[in-house]
Amino acid sequence: MYHASNYRNREETLLIKNIFDWLQDNRGITNTDFDVEFVHPEKRIVKLKSPAKGILFKEVRFPKWRAYMEREGKREKLDIYVAGPDFMYIPLYGADLGDNVVLEYKKIAVDYIAYFVSLATFILLILWVFDWWIVKPYALSLKNKMRLPFIRFKEWWNRE
Repeated sequence: MYHASNYRNREETLLIKNIFDWLQDNRGITNTDFDVEFVHPEKRIVKLKSPAKGILFKEVRFPKWRAYMEREGKREKLDIYVAGPDFMYIPLYGADLGDNVVLEYKKIAVDYIAYFVSLATFILLILWVFDWWIVKPYALSLKNKMRLPFIRFKEWWNRE
């Protein structure tokens, strides 16, 4: 393979292609025609226009990616395999014209908690920059209420 790619030898390249086709039993199969819809960064839809055996999704693989085949109004879960340097390969069994493959990145509870902690921290930083002019009275009363159990504990500790 190195020799064929380095010297750009067409005959060797065709020979290697034919060997791989024979090993994979790809005789008679042409390139698949498809459209890809980029819905948003966490969702892609691949619309097949001809039969296909699989999809190589050239994006970094994370365990939270999910793949589904939409066929005749039904949704069938597909397996995702690691292919190459963190790419994803999705084998399609019996995929035909008109089928859609949906790739979705599903968030888990930790993702949402991290988002809300970041948002709360940002809001607190903004309030701190503006000297708490909106919530300062409430924060001071809350601070006193939170210190009350510790003051009682300190008094009890000093009595003993």
